[in-house]
Formats: sequence, structure tokens, C-alpha cells
Amino acid sequence: MQTLPTKPLVSIGIALYNHETYIKECIDSILNQTYDNIEIIVIDDGSKDASYQSALHAFETNPIKRPYILKTRPNKGMCNTLNEIITLAKGEYISFVGSDDFIHPEKIAKQVAYLQSHPDVALVQSDSYIVDKESHITSLFTCKGRQNEGNLYEALISGKGLVNTPSHLYRTCVYEKIGV
Repeated sequence: MQTLPTKPLVSIGIALYNHETYIKECIDSILNQTYDNIEIIVIDDGSKDASYQSALHAFETNPIKRPYILKTRPNKGMCNTLNEIITLAKGEYISFVGSDDFIHPEKIAKQVAYLQSHPDVALVQSDSYIVDKESHITSLFTCKGRQNEGNLYEALISGKGLVNTPSHLYRTCVYEKIGV
């Protein structure tokens, strides 16, 4: 009997800070992904509101269950929190989602498919919608007109490149090469 190949694990990290109003929609959008091999890592970076409790409630009440890590600790800042998420991530791919953002249900499936069929590509990204406090689309943030392929480091330093953080998916091995 032949075993089917497993889908690569995707780690999705959320640096949570004072977004008790938005974190449920964020977590629900990840739990509702059409791609199913996902782990979610949420680190509450010392929120002053009930963000941690809202995140826990989102995980406990959504009928879709996926592996997750949810922890809270004193504030260490965004960079330290993202680096901590990277060290906890077990996935072949990693994406960061802002705790006040939400993602399209097919985002991970489409991006994994692209990276799987393009092994020479380190990251993929897309345009993003900008939404108001009620999650209504107000405009489009586009990557067009910027260097989006090739040597992104030089393009970023020169101001010609762009990594659209809310929409990206990286190969985790990138961090093994450049460090955390």
C-alpha cells in the first residue's frame, strides 16, 4: 500500500498586543484556512487589555481545532516577540499575521502550492486589502510598481523593494541562513 505524501506544516505566528477587539477575527481566519496542516503560535506581549483571554476564548469556541501555542509574558517588544515565534515554529513555512489582521481562507493553500512548485523561491506575497474597524474594505495595498523578485535585500535597502508583511509566506529555512 502506497502512503500519500503529507502536506508541509505551516507555522502562523501572531504577536498579540492590545487587540482584544480584533484577535478573535484574526484567529478565526487562520482556523478557517482551506489548508489543514497548520500550527498557530500566539504570544501576548504584555497586553494591558484582555487580549490573552480573548485569544483563548477564540481557540476554545471555534469548532475547528488546530495545534496551537498561546502564551503571555511581560512586554519585550515586537522584534523579540517575532524572534520568539520563529524559535517555536516547527513548520517548513512560516507566516506572521498582525493581531488586528485577518487572512483570506485560501491564502495558505495558494501560497504553499506556489512555493512547492517553485523550490528556488524563498517567499511569496500578495496585495492586501485595507479595512476599517468594522472589517469593511476601504482600499487596496498593492505591491505593483515595486521590485518583488530577485535580490530583495538590495531592493529593500534602496527603497525599491517591498515585503507586504500581512500577506507573505516564507520558507523557514531562510531564518536558518540569516539567523534570528
